[in-house]
Amino acid sequence: MDSNAKSAAARAKRPNPASIAKPNAAFAKALVEYTGLERYCAIMAFEGNVSDKENGFQKLFNGYYNIRRPAEWREKYYALFQEMRAAEKVDFSLIVSRLHKMTRKVEPSFTSKLLATIDDAAPVWDRRVISALKHYDPKLPVVPTEFAGGQIERGIAGYQALQEACRDLLAEPIGKRCIEQFDCYLSDYSAISNMKKLDVVLWCAGN
Repeated sequence: MDSNAKSAAARAKRPNPASIAKPNAAFAKALVEYTGLERYCAIMAFEGNVSDKENGFQKLFNGYYNIRRPAEWREKYYALFQEMRAAEKVDFSLIVSRLHKMTRKVEPSFTSKLLATIDDAAPVWDRRVISALKHYDPKLPVVPTEFAGGQIERGIAGYQALQEACRDLLAEPIGKRCIEQFDCYLSDYSAISNMKKLDVVLWCAGN
């Protein structure tokens, strides 16, 4: 092989700069499917009555957030959900207290999912997310998704710790890099909140 042929062969082996700059579409599609981002966007765009069992919202929400509670529990949960959507001011402590009064359970995970649907700047309490956050903030407690009756304060304190850890991480260079990478690979979903983008990254990294 002459020198010109060798040079051409070497150039052929080099990666195309354009392919590096533009993430693989198949990979992005797989990531969207794995994380359920299309379902998340449909949940966030829903404008109907979430307490109505017939309009498809509850099936969508149950599937995305893996809610497998009895029908009686779900009826109370979605009734509260609809009420909170119409409230002027909503926060974690209000929802977790109201849900406890209705179901006699303190459930920060399902409380956070309700809140994060109303306020996309609120983080979701999830085992995988907390597991990944532990690498950033070892002091963050790994807490169960349920508490015994009378432990509302513990749930509120745990969620506040989660909020602070997520906000701190978003302000750090590594958190900003996470957002940049999300927007690079999933540019079709760049309009969702930075908190949700961080949630997706942490959920993928957790176990």
